[in-house]
Amino acid sequence: MKSDTEKTLNILVVEDDPVSRTLVEGLLSKTLTNINELAFTESLKAAIDYLNEHACDIILLDLNLPDSTGLNTLKGIIDYSNSAAIVVVTGDYDDDLGLEAVTLGAQEYLVKGRYDAYILGKSIKYAIERKRSEDLLIKKENQYKTLVENLPQRILLKDKDLFFVSCNESYASRIGMTSEDIVGKTDYDFYTKESADRYRASDKEVLETRTRKDDYITLKITGKEQIIHLAKTPVVNDKDELTGVLCIFEDVTKQKNAEKEAKQAYEELQESHEDMKNVQSQIVQSEKLASIGQLAAGVAHEINNPMGFVMSNFETLQNYIKKYQGLFEVYDILAEAVKCEDNKELLKKVEDIEEFREDQQMDFIFEDIQCLFSDMQEGLSRITGIVQNLRDFSRVDQAEDFADYNLNSGIESTLMVANNEIKYDADVTTDLGDLPMILCNPGQLNQVFLNMFINAAQAIKSQERNKKGLITVKTFAEDDNVVCEIVDNGSGIAPDKVSKIFDPFFTTKAPGKGTGLGLSVSHDIIVNKHKGTLLVDSTVGEGTKFTIKLPVMQDLTEIEEEENSMLASEVNC
Repeated sequence: MKSDTEKTLNILVVEDDPVSRTLVEGLLSKTLTNINELAFTESLKAAIDYLNEHACDIILLDLNLPDSTGLNTLKGIIDYSNSAAIVVVTGDYDDDLGLEAVTLGAQEYLVKGRYDAYILGKSIKYAIERKRSEDLLIKKENQYKTLVENLPQRILLKDKDLFFVSCNESYASRIGMTSEDIVGKTDYDFYTKESADRYRASDKEVLETRTRKDDYITLKITGKEQIIHLAKTPVVNDKDELTGVLCIFEDVTKQKNAEKEAKQAYEELQESHEDMKNVQSQIVQSEKLASIGQLAAGVAHEINNPMGFVMSNFETLQNYIKKYQGLFEVYDILAEAVKCEDNKELLKKVEDIEEFREDQQMDFIFEDIQCLFSDMQEGLSRITGIVQNLRDFSRVDQAEDFADYNLNSGIESTLMVANNEIKYDADVTTDLGDLPMILCNPGQLNQVFLNMFINAAQAIKSQERNKKGLITVKTFAEDDNVVCEIVDNGSGIAPDKVSKIFDPFFTTKAPGKGTGLGLSVSHDIIVNKHKGTLLVDSTVGEGTKFTIKLPVMQDLTEIEEEENSMLASEVNC
């Protein structure tokens, strides 16, 4: 492929002096052998008309023409011909004008009377080569500019004194200026002093260490939060000298939000895993409670057997003591009779017996035996009551069945079982009204009451108060229902959490202090299994009231059909 200086050339000579035109034509014929077309015009207008109709490789331009003079002539030509190389021809000794012309856009200049054919040919070749280089450079610059301007990142270049040198339009539009307007500005022209100080300190660190620095900045733009990744890189020249800092701003909000969502999803997965572990733990705990219930019933049965013969023997012992007491009474009569007979020998024996009786405090022993029997009888009665409450609470014989149930008795037996959890933190008062027997699952209702009482005690305990709290239990009949109100003066429940307390795994207790299943299970037992209602009314700092309402009678057929339907759906799954 031929170079630009070897291919045939189309040359335009813009010269109004006939002598100069003839001279140039002669010199061109001597120095260039590859001229395809040589044209002459005498004015700027004629030159422009020619360029509008012809392609031209090189223009020899006299700046002083009839219709234009000086650099205005050059400007006029450049406006109409960006492809041709221009060699400006100036007057004698007008080098300054020639240099200005080159600065303005000409590729070379000649001074009239100071060039020959060789110089002319060399200037033309140099002008063509320089024009080619300039066009290539402009093309590369345009490509680079297009690339930079179309990058989504905002790009800013600072010199080593941290003055703004250039930026792409993305950055300029962000601060409401053009890329030309930012030249010579600093961070203090656009940001607060605090922010500008921080940016400049970061820039200086990059310059001092010659290492890249990455930061993440959170901004609020039009009410929305944006996360910007700011990468700063030191810029060096071909001599490895620091010339400035290149700053690249990239909006990474979507990526960071995606990372945040992924992290949240992972945390939710972990939470679900923990919930599953809690469910498994709850199932195991339920099995333990069932076993404890069976154990309690067994213990109660085993205690009842020895209690039976202890009570029987106790009554027998009482009878024996009464007989001994009767014997002493007969002795007293005999002693009085002996004293009246004045028999010294018998009197001596009676005196010995009375002395022994007095020394051994037999009269006190007989009085104290009665007190001991009374205390023992009370203790045995309490043991019997405890055993009966354990049997009533466990209700193993009715674990899965609906049966007649005395709600007040269930409450009393459950309070006894929960007493150790309550007695240190709260006093309990009861107002148990006259209630009809209800048809229910006694074991399940006892579980509900146990949950309620323990929750109330823990709510009071969480306040770390100086004195005990109060739990009030009230029952009464209402239409075809029985109602139980359980009120505590504990910490209460926040309004935004009241609607969630019956949700599985929701708890207001500290981590590790509860599974969040107690109230959910209670709600299921009351509402779903017994067709009742479970309501809550709570005020923060004052306490909580749970109201349980249960129908006296149940449609067992409907309940059985629902349970069979649920079982069938589980099997199908």
